[in-house]
Amino acid sequence: MRVRFFPAALAVLLLASSLMAPVPAWTASLEDALFYGADALYRGKYARAERGFSSALEIDPQNAFALTGLGDAIAMLGRDKEAQEAYDRALSLSPGNLLALRGLGLLALSRNDVPKAASYFNGMLEHDPGNPKALTLLALGEILSGRAPEAVALLARAAPRASSWDHRLAGQLYAALRMPQNARLSLERSLEDDATNLDTLEDLGALYQRQDELDLAQSAFRQALALDPNRPLARAALARLASDQALAAEQAGQSGKAAYLWSAVLEYDRDNVQALAALAALNARKSPGTAPGTPEPEGPSFSPKPAPGAAPSQ
Repeated sequence: MRVRFFPAALAVLLLASSLMAPVPAWTASLEDALFYGADALYRGKYARAERGFSSALEIDPQNAFALTGLGDAIAMLGRDKEAQEAYDRALSLSPGNLLALRGLGLLALSRNDVPKAASYFNGMLEHDPGNPKALTLLALGEILSGRAPEAVALLARAAPRASSWDHRLAGQLYAALRMPQNARLSLERSLEDDATNLDTLEDLGALYQRQDELDLAQSAFRQALALDPNRPLARAALARLASDQALAAEQAGQSGKAAYLWSAVLEYDRDNVQALAALAALNARKSPGTAPGTPEPEGPSFSPKPAPGAAPSQ
């Protein structure tokens, strides 16, 4: 799907994930094909998901769940027209199908057709009054249309039934509305419900950083790395935080602390030119017999507290 607005939020609601565990093998039964497709979709393996749901439809061409799953997978692969056809077929077989209505609404949003998208999301509410995804996506449409008060009211209506994903999207929307406290509450609630969600941890880390709560920011990003050591956004954020602290230590004349922090930068970005140059300069100024990178008595400040709702670091 070629999403032009809030792509991360829309991807979340299409079950995008960065988990890399292997997808289990399956046999040629409807149940196994559906499981294969749904599992691959959850893990962000959209080509595999397409194969699984296509196999299910070969067995049962009238299966609405397989059609909506196929629509989600090929939408994420950028084939909007085919996705639209899959959702339309699902809706014809299962009028009021919430997944199909949601998918059609997201496709409309990707075309910047907010009124059309709203018609699908309101259709979800007709069949499920108070549906939190419909309300949250309607709020997104209101934001895109410049109607912030209406968006805030919709997000408030969505909160009581919201899932962790709904809370995360609400957090992103509150952030777009420049309501950081609301964003923080929504993201922390999302993390309470799903403490291992990497995207939420990174969203929270970025929010804490903007609020100058650097210990919490470091903690959130480190929790993400504990779950996925190769997470590039978290690694880059931690390198930036450590480099900022290293520069501050240098300006305060705390060369040992600065050396420690520049070394921390290299733990996250081993080719960081700034850190390599700073350590070389610090080591050149050290007196003979002093081990490179030895912290001074005041100790490093790069020592985070746990983020709310996050699991302990491993």
